[in-house]
Amino acid sequence: MKSLLRYYAKKRIPVLSIVVFIALVISVAITATTAMVVRFRTDRGVVEYVSNTYLYYLTTMMAIFATLIPIYEFSFKMRKNSIDLFYSLPVKRNKLYIAKYLIGMIELFIIFTVCFIYVFIFAAISVNGRDVEFHIVYYVPYYFTILGLGFLLYNFIAFFYTRGNSAFDGILLTLLSVFAVTLVASFVYAIIGKIQEPRYHPYTGQAFNFTAYSLIYHLTSIYSTLLTKSVSYPTPTVYLPSFITMLIVFVALVPLFFILNNSKKAEDTGDINTEWYLYKTFIPLYIICIYATITAHPFYMILVPVAGYVGYVINNRSFKIKKWDIIFLASSTLIGAAIGILMTTYITISI
Repeated sequence: MKSLLRYYAKKRIPVLSIVVFIALVISVAITATTAMVVRFRTDRGVVEYVSNTYLYYLTTMMAIFATLIPIYEFSFKMRKNSIDLFYSLPVKRNKLYIAKYLIGMIELFIIFTVCFIYVFIFAAISVNGRDVEFHIVYYVPYYFTILGLGFLLYNFIAFFYTRGNSAFDGILLTLLSVFAVTLVASFVYAIIGKIQEPRYHPYTGQAFNFTAYSLIYHLTSIYSTLLTKSVSYPTPTVYLPSFITMLIVFVALVPLFFILNNSKKAEDTGDINTEWYLYKTFIPLYIICIYATITAHPFYMILVPVAGYVGYVINNRSFKIKKWDIIFLASSTLIGAAIGILMTTYITISI
């Protein structure tokens, strides 16, 4: 294992050096073109305040690389020639995945840490000697929080990408997974909203707190506030439903990544995806949950099942879809349409 890690580490040094340099250049450009401390005149004189903590930039950097690195590291299993080569090496499959997994996390750690150190030093210099409300100590918990969540996001992307049998398949499954929990939450909020106020179509905006990326951005907003808030300002809190739900999802996928990849066959590469918890679950889930949250307009009522059909066509790589796919498509459309009409109808729901 150690020799395998050393091999991949040496192999990645040139590319990683270039990526770190580009990320650092972008960091310098952003801090050079956006003011951290702003000054303005009032009747009581000149007032200064911190207008930019650069936390959102750092979090966006983490989100981008936590998405791209696992796709890059595990792209080998999306081509028959490369996966046959990798699986023919005198290394156990689980060790191969662990090595690729750890190398990706090390790359993510280095890129984020270098950018964070630069921003931290820049912030410390910018506020030095200034009479501003700024608690630089919160950069430290921010770093460890976002780094930990970044690792979990990395695993989330790696899990769903490697479930695909081709690069396109993996990317599509990743996109569907990002909003899967959001749709379930939207469905739940729609039902609750209809029960509480049956006269109106329920509001489900809270569901956007349940995307794969919402957790790190929500916590970033909290740390950004803590950096600049005064003592009298109320301390922001996390949105517990989404925090707990997404944390459970993220953590649960860590062991599943290794368990399922260790059992996946090389000959599946390039074939139609038949795993029940992917397209066979995602497409009906999307149809039912979208129907529950949109207005029952004829255009949307037709568009949703058509989009579902396109999803099955993409998976089957043929306009002729399987019998069970037709059954799932028809049943989820009928169930979803019935729920959608119910959500837009003035009816009293009692429990």
